[in-house]
Amino acid sequence: MRASCTRPNANFIGEHTYYTDGSGNRVHFGWVTNNGNLDRVTTTFSHELVESCTDPEGSAILGVAGTCSQGGWCEIGDVCSSASDLYGVTVQSFWSENDQRCIVPDWPADTYPYSGVQWTDILPANSAASWFTYNWPEYLFVVWEIVPTMPGPGGAEVTWRVQIERASGAYVTYWITATNLTNQDIQIEGRYSVLGH
Repeated sequence: MRASCTRPNANFIGEHTYYTDGSGNRVHFGWVTNNGNLDRVTTTFSHELVESCTDPEGSAILGVAGTCSQGGWCEIGDVCSSASDLYGVTVQSFWSENDQRCIVPDWPADTYPYSGVQWTDILPANSAASWFTYNWPEYLFVVWEIVPTMPGPGGAEVTWRVQIERASGAYVTYWITATNLTNQDIQIEGRYSVLGH
């Protein structure tokens, strides 16, 4: 908070809330105090951030009645008090209904790179075909290739292009179009390599 600002509740060290401007628009904002302790600032900030995402106006994802010891909105950060070090930054845990406990999520514990075959098919002579594969986390760096599985010496057999659809906030769909450059049907594999995140 700027030095000229005051806290509406002197007991709060951070808050997220909103107000309605003169045009009727809801303006969301958050604040945290800074007592000179970076761990406390990042713990409070992570608490307010996760709650502002899940309950920006005190009417969305709330804690079960009686699980909070404070007044006001009872949100997923209010029911948890533990903190963890995540890549050198101290953050507060929050309630996960899926896990039924307070968590500090991390990236999946994958080892990169990894690869595989998503599909196999026959690509007819001198033609193009398209496939799609969905629910890929948007944070992954994925490379696609189409590989003929039958020998075809003498020149290129196939070309491909990849297009990406942001299907939702967290997932993408890959649209892969392959073209058979030969006058014979060829068997192909749609292969992926996940290089990292």
